Amino acid sequence: MLEGGTELALVWELDAIRRRLEKKHSETFWIEAEEVTAPSGSDFILRSVVHTSHPKASSLSSCLSTGVVFVDHAARETEGGGHRNHGMLFRVQARDLSSLFNVEGRYSLA
Repeated sequence: MLEGGTELALVWELDAIRRRLEKKHSETFWIEAEEVTAPSGSDFILRSVVHTSHPKASSLSSCLSTGVVFVDHAARETEGGGHRNHGMLFRVQARDLSSLFNVEGRYSLA
């Protein structure tokens, strides 16, 4: 429980998240795409790619505190009243990638 009576819903060990970030995103290509409607259904057009490497794991705490990195709880209620839970997703906006990663290149495809 936090000061003021606020109860914590989730707790993660920061070092564990840093290790996972370094392992999962040692080199990553982030793709921006636009969904378009085609006669055959939905398609997409690739717009750009950002190539990152070497996560700045030491910046993770600051990025979480400032909201550069945020947590998205990917869960929903189904039509039948059940629940579907895809877990917690740590996310960062494309404009903030350089706060958390070394950017090796940005490539426009449009």
